[in-house]
Amino acid sequence: MTDRMDRELEEAKRLAEHAQSFIILVRGIRGTGKTRLVKRLFPDFRYVSCRSVKTRNLAQNAPEAFHSVYGSPLIIDDCEKAPRLIEHEAAGAESRKLVLVGNPGHKELQKLRSGSRSPFMKIELMPVPEKHEAFEELIAGSKPQEAEIEIAGLACGALPSLNGTPPGHESDFWSDWTAAFMEETAESLLRVNDPESFYRFMKSTAAASGREINMSEIARGCGKTSMTVASWLQALSDACVIHELRPLK
Repeated sequence: MTDRMDRELEEAKRLAEHAQSFIILVRGIRGTGKTRLVKRLFPDFRYVSCRSVKTRNLAQNAPEAFHSVYGSPLIIDDCEKAPRLIEHEAAGAESRKLVLVGNPGHKELQKLRSGSRSPFMKIELMPVPEKHEAFEELIAGSKPQEAEIEIAGLACGALPSLNGTPPGHESDFWSDWTAAFMEETAESLLRVNDPESFYRFMKSTAAASGREINMSEIARGCGKTSMTVASWLQALSDACVIHELRPLK
């Protein structure tokens, strides 16, 4: 956690306390504690997840009826799995207190920023939180011994637990993370029909880190077209897996 994160969390608390309606989006890659954070920040909000088939189907097929079922205030986890609901919320005229958790696509994010009639705020969690008072409070709901072990590990630069299982080694964490990302995001959400090419694309992109983006070079590395590479790069950016830095020149 950083001073910036502290300010954003305090701003989110003030918004929740004083605004009649708002949309707060919490983004970040898997394992950064997004769900745990919002449950601690908004304990009185009802929690639902679009990982549930029932919830996702209602959100996608009848977004206008979604709140008649689940009400408000509400936390919606895995929101990227229901883009129609996000678009509906961005254009909605009703006053609602809503916290979205996940990584919606570029189009949905732009609509939230520009189309929402309620105050909109975005919080992005970093992959490896440092030892910090706010983070200690965040995991205080865990069993004391587990919390103490995780804080001590993070203070030494260790990676956070993934799905509740602490990684034995850094390579174990990223291996598990990549497998989960391929299954839950690349194949199901992005509709990637050639997982092997997508995996080669991710490796080629990682090898190009720190250099100006060369679409043709990455395309040759994974056997796809530059247009496909551009689409996949945008998808990784939407999922907070990569961050594009503009060159100084």
